[in-house]
Amino acid sequence: MLVVLVYRKRVLIPALGVLVYYKRVLIPALGVLIYRKRVLNPALGVLIYRKRVLIPALGVLVYRKRVLNPALGVLVYRKRVLIPALGVLVYYKRVLINVEKRSFNHSKRRTFHVKGV
Repeated sequence: MLVVLVYRKRVLIPALGVLVYYKRVLIPALGVLIYRKRVLNPALGVLIYRKRVLIPALGVLVYRKRVLNPALGVLVYRKRVLIPALGVLVYYKRVLINVEKRSFNHSKRRTFHVKGV
């Protein structure tokens, strides 16, 4: 039996785990999250943000213009994509990867390698 609940502009289908709220389509059972022009699929670990395709992993939280993935420490904010867990920083068309740490004058300094996308 399919249990369907319609409340105002919300359509809830607990049996299939489907939640439709305004312009959001949430399918927790399949792990699919569609928010405005963003398509998030935590089950497959796929994140599509504007013209970028990121594969962080599971556990995605969308809040306004921010996409947070606390599980892997992934933060997508405006045009910045930060992945502290992997030490990867994607900013505009640049890819910065923190691969090592060097010390100069008894102080720690991070070295970034820039690679074009």
